[in-house]
Amino acid sequence: MTSYFEQSLEHHYQNYLFTHKMYAHSLDLQASLFSAAKEEIDTLVKKFKVTGYPLAELTYYSQIYKNKIDRFYFAHVSPAMCCFFYYLNIKMENTYDSRNTCYETRIYRNCLL
Repeated sequence: MTSYFEQSLEHHYQNYLFTHKMYAHSLDLQASLFSAAKEEIDTLVKKFKVTGYPLAELTYYSQIYKNKIDRFYFAHVSPAMCCFFYYLNIKMENTYDSRNTCYETRIYRNCLL
């Protein structure tokens, strides 16, 4: 039997998945939705904490659903970002430094592996 809080988070997650598909054309909207969804979970935790729900349950389920949102977002945005960094690397081919350890280069290298 699931708790009301878990059902609320599952409903929130399903709304996130639906809205993410609607925003598929824009990485900016997807990023905005991603941060808003995680903030909404924090807001739900605060509201349920005031009503007297156990903090352990709130923390446990909120972390599960934040991780679900993280995994979904980065699994779908990551391929697009790899294409961007690949394009960026082609454009900057003449100025590429093999000692470059910036975050973007590490992502690009990981995508090629």
